[in-house]
Amino acid sequence: MLRKRITEHVRYAVSLYSFLKYAKTKVNFEELKEDLSSTIWALREVKKAGKSEPSVVIVPTISPKIQYSSNSVDLRLGPVFMVNKLSKYTHIQPDDIEPENVPVDAYYDEYYVGLNEEFTLHPHQFILAQTLEYISIPPDFYALVLGRSTWGRLGLNIATATSVAQDFEDV
Repeated sequence: MLRKRITEHVRYAVSLYSFLKYAKTKVNFEELKEDLSSTIWALREVKKAGKSEPSVVIVPTISPKIQYSSNSVDLRLGPVFMVNKLSKYTHIQPDDIEPENVPVDAYYDEYYVGLNEEFTLHPHQFILAQTLEYISIPPDFYALVLGRSTWGRLGLNIATATSVAQDFEDV
């Protein structure tokens, strides 16, 4: 299990480095501070008792003027996709009552898609995907994950995990 988690973290670091290198964007966030003051970007630091404390964390940010608006943040897909596969199991048991612990790879095949590589999503196919961004929501916030209407018109929908509880941290 530890080996798998370390492998995931190394893959994420490599893909993030590749993404940042590919983007070749040098953003001066200080210059953008005023332009972004009316967006969710301003929630990154909250002043409490005269001190500036981190609040909402969403990293990496390459194009804050494009990604952040007054009530939303555009997130990007990460490099790992879990594709549902046919198996002998009829369902996934949500609790630990089931006597056998069935590993997740009995239900899904994992695909790593590198930068500039393609992933084909077939009609009626169900996949699990992760975001490129690391996200941390403080205890006094609540978030919703919604698909874009342009994606919906193409038949792509976000169907699970649409609400994000307070104090959520994507590790």
